[in-house]
Amino acid sequence: MKKVLKNLIAVMVIFFAINVVEVKATDITSDSVPFNAENMFPGDKIVENFCVKVTYDEDITLQFDTDIHEGSEMLAEVLYVQVKVKEGEQVLYNGTMKEMPSSLDYELKATEKTTLDVHYEISVWLDTSVGNEYQNKKLTADFIWFVEGEEVEDMEVTPEQDDSTDYLPSTLTGDNTNMYFWIVAMGFAFYALVYFGLRHGRREKTNVQ
Repeated sequence: MKKVLKNLIAVMVIFFAINVVEVKATDITSDSVPFNAENMFPGDKIVENFCVKVTYDEDITLQFDTDIHEGSEMLAEVLYVQVKVKEGEQVLYNGTMKEMPSSLDYELKATEKTTLDVHYEISVWLDTSVGNEYQNKKLTADFIWFVEGEEVEDMEVTPEQDDSTDYLPSTLTGDNTNMYFWIVAMGFAFYALVYFGLRHGRREKTNVQ
């Protein structure tokens, strides 16, 4: 009798666990693109543009996050980033990549099925005050857009090329050392060309006489 009772209790416990204890995963729609920054000098700036196409049927919160890969933590401490939604010129974040919140939210409204393009401009730069220990370091990360819930049917992120702002090297953003070097080098080359040209001309005249 005790054995039957134990078996009955065990069956009841299993039945209760199967029917009552339920873990439901949150429905997440997401898309991501890789990002790399390396060999940056103080004053260097990278600007990348993305179009996020979202199809949804009621109010949602479009969220942005950055997944910094292992080994990139040092540069993330001093690498600044600005995340801006071009619609309305709304700046979602402006600070170091390390201190960026886990979610930058942008609210989207809808009363019926809607497909919308949201344009992000992400600027990443190395401040001119950064010391030598941070130069020539590499940062690898993923830019991630996601929405929690079942309201989203589809989402796609597409990089948009903007030749005017894609990459601004240090020669344009604060560190002019390389530019000055090439100007001086070209000046010396021009001077040498003129000098040896005149000298060669004089030798020819002397030989003719």
